[in-house]
Formats: sequence, C-alpha cells, structure tokens
Amino acid sequence: MLSGLLRHLDASRHVACPEARYNALLYARSRDLPHLEAIANPEASGGAVEAEIAAVDEGFDLVDGSCLLQVGDYVAVNSEGFVSKIAVRAACPTMAHQWLSQKDELGYTAEDFAMCAVSRYEISVDLLTPVRRPRACAAVLFQSAIVDRLAILTKAVIFDVDACRFTSPVRRRFPDAAWPVDIREHVGFQLTRAGDGMRVRTRGMVKFGCPELEAAQIPEQYETIQLVSTALADLAQQIAIGSSLDDGEPAATANRLADQPVYVF
Repeated sequence: MLSGLLRHLDASRHVACPEARYNALLYARSRDLPHLEAIANPEASGGAVEAEIAAVDEGFDLVDGSCLLQVGDYVAVNSEGFVSKIAVRAACPTMAHQWLSQKDELGYTAEDFAMCAVSRYEISVDLLTPVRRPRACAAVLFQSAIVDRLAILTKAVIFDVDACRFTSPVRRRFPDAAWPVDIREHVGFQLTRAGDGMRVRTRGMVKFGCPELEAAQIPEQYETIQLVSTALADLAQQIAIGSSLDDGEPAATANRLADQPVYVF
C-alpha cells in the first residue's frame, strides 16, 4: 500500500490545495526517539496510529533505514490514502524565545517555554493529501492522531501553525466534545479589540477546506463575548462537517445565534 500511494503522491504533492491544509511543529525534549512502529502500524497495536510509516528521500522514494525515528524525512499513510510528511531536525537552542512577544495571542505558557528551551528535536508534520470538504474531517482526524502520538512519545509541546496556538494532546480536549469531530479541538478562536468593539475570529478553518469566520462589533462584556464565541464555534462546526449552507447563510445563521455581524473570509 505504502509504495503505491507514494507513487500517486509524487504526481499530486505539488497540486495547490486550498481545500485542506494542516501543519504542526513539535518541540520534542526526549533524548531517545521512538520506534517507527510505536508511532504507526497497520494493526494500531500498542496505542499506535493505524497507518504505515517509512523513511523517504527528497524525491519521496522509500529508503532503507533504522526502525527508529531519527533526523530525516518520513511519511505516514493510512488506508484512506491520507499522507502526512514528518520531518525531524535538531532543535535550535534559541528558538524558545521567538514566541515570547506573541505569548498572549498564541497561549504560549511558561511550561511551553520551559519545554521548548530544553527541546532536542523540532518535528514538523504536514498534511500532503489534496482533499475537499467534508472528507477533510477524516484527514484532520488522521493528522491530529499522528501529531498527538508523536507529542506523547517524544514529550513534545505542539505549535498548531494553522490554528495559531500552542497546545498539547491534553490541552486541546473538551470533555463535552462532539463526535467524531469537534471544531473547538482543531480551530483557534482569537479575540481582538477594534474601534467598533471586540472581534472574535477563527484560526484554522483551512484544515477543513473552509473560510475563516469573524464576528465583529461585540460589546466588551464577558457574557456577550462568550455567547458570540459559542455561536461562532457552532457555525464553524456546521460548515466544517459539510452542512449545506447557501450563499450568505453563514452570516445570517450567526446573526440569528448571536445577533452580531459575521464576516466570511
């Protein structure tokens, strides 16, 4: 399966894919990296993701190598044909400081800083498969599973590039999460102040091949902000899972839910 899918990927990986994009950076502090089959194997044994994983060269040809994850490039492929590229590099000793100026916006905590400061490896995980909504939901679940598994095995903190936030397999979970996909676990909601009031904007809807949403002119009151944020999350959930919404309906739906102007980007 793996070699056949990689041949297909070689022809498709340069295709522009606005439909779905999911990039994550992991700052791993483990001294020893895990076995490949502990990350992914076809039987999903031992807590691994149900997929195949192998080392590849720059041309995406399979290469013989160690059964351990090490500095280099890898791909993970599942039975649905979703492909994630995993690139392992030595961590830069000073990279922990680059996020300090954005710590409030990104949710960058003191614990994140400490983990980044002692990290030994930087691991990027990129979804390579062109996929359209609503099938993107399955791709997001696969990519999330790979990212979370790597984070657990390598003691890593995660920077979710598209959601613009620092997170971890534990922090992004919601006890009341919808099944099988809950938008709040995969998309960030950023609050900013503008001249006409507060604004709440999604970050990461691109994972689902969807536009970003923004609610504006929100009074600076905690209860109102929470109401609007919840309404925006509900709307984002509907769109991501493939609910049929006519042109203009996203904004109208959110206005009914929260009585605030909503913009679609």
